[in-house]
Amino acid sequence: MISEHGEHAPAEADVIVALGGDGFMLQTLHKYREKSKPVFGMKLGSVGFLMNAWRPEDLMPRLDRAEPTLLRPLEMSVVSESGTTIEALAFNEVSLPASERGGGPDWSCGVLRGASALRSS
Repeated sequence: MISEHGEHAPAEADVIVALGGDGFMLQTLHKYREKSKPVFGMKLGSVGFLMNAWRPEDLMPRLDRAEPTLLRPLEMSVVSESGTTIEALAFNEVSLPASERGGGPDWSCGVLRGASALRSS
C-alpha cells in the first residue's frame, strides 16, 4: 500500500488507515483522537467487528464512499483510595490497575458504545 499511496504523517493525512484487528483500531482511535481525523480500518485477520474487509486494490473509491460514524466514548472519572482523580476515555473498556487504586485486585469493565470507524460496502 505504501508503494501505491505513499506514507504520510498523521497530521498531514486526510484519513488514517489502520491495518490489523479491532485491538489495533482501538489503539489508533486513542492515539490519534486529538487529530480529529477519520480512521478507516481494514482487517488483516478473520475477525474484526470494527474493521472493513481487506481490499487494498480499491482503497480510494472505498474511502470516497465511506460514511463516518460518530464515536461517543465512555468518560471515566475515578477517585482512588489515596484521593487521586483518574480520568480517561474508553472506546471499549475501562481498566483500573490495583497500583492506581492503592492495592487489591485489578478492575476491568467492558463497554462497547460504538466506534468511530468508517464503514464501507
